[in-house]
Amino acid sequence: MVQIYSDGVDVAAGGTYPLNNVVFLKGNSAVVAGAGGVALTKRGIYLVHVDGFATLADAGDYSIQLTRNGVPL
Repeated sequence: MVQIYSDGVDVAAGGTYPLNNVVFLKGNSAVVAGAGGVALTKRGIYLVHVDGFATLADAGDYSIQLTRNGVPL
C-alpha cells in the first residue's frame, strides 16, 4: 500500500496539488517519481481515496483531476 499526503499546502486556483509525503507501507508496486510524484510499476486496480479540506473567502466548486503520464483521465 502506498500512502501519500500533504498538510497545510496553499494551492492557487487551477494549480497542481503537490504530493509531498510518500510512504510505502507494504509491497513494491510503486516508486517515488520525482518531487511529488509516484510511478505505479505493476498492473492492477488501485483505489484512490481523497480526504481534503479547503478554506476560501468565496463559495465555489472544488474538483480533483487524476492524470496518467500527464494526461487527464
